[in-house]
Amino acid sequence: MTKPWWATGAWVGPSHLGTAVCATLGDVAASWRVTTVDEAMSGSPGSIVLNAAALEDDADIDALEAVFEGAVGGREKPARIISLVWDSWLGRAPTGRGSARSAAAVGLARNWALRLAPAATTVNTIALPAGFPGAPPPPAAPVQVAAGIEDLAHVVRFFGHPDNDYIIGQLVSLG
Repeated sequence: MTKPWWATGAWVGPSHLGTAVCATLGDVAASWRVTTVDEAMSGSPGSIVLNAAALEDDADIDALEAVFEGAVGGREKPARIISLVWDSWLGRAPTGRGSARSAAAVGLARNWALRLAPAATTVNTIALPAGFPGAPPPPAAPVQVAAGIEDLAHVVRFFGHPDNDYIIGQLVSLG
């Protein structure tokens, strides 16, 4: 394993998913803290923040915004913030509310990307398919391969790599 790029990382969102994802990312950050939105930014958020708050069933726009505000308000400013959303931002959710929540999370991440670019903090987004990880892709998916934890980890590595500090406001969909 290579030396980690960042000293610390934070996952904010569903802990079961955060634990699995962060366990594969020892090359990105030397240590990871898996936390909830309520506990998120007490102290220093970390060099890299995975904002998965939008994956919570009861997530609202204020909670998503609080993660961004907490991250940039801490002692250590993050170099990377990666927002995770469901691919329902494309209108695929079973309800309008679900699609709207994911679409709002994408818009919020892009807004923060523009706001934080002058401070050299990048913000990008990863859209996860419904049922992630391991659910079969929907019949309409262009690539019929189920995305898993390692696929997500590869995209986090791409956005988190120190050489990619010019990539801001982008979205990669795993579904």
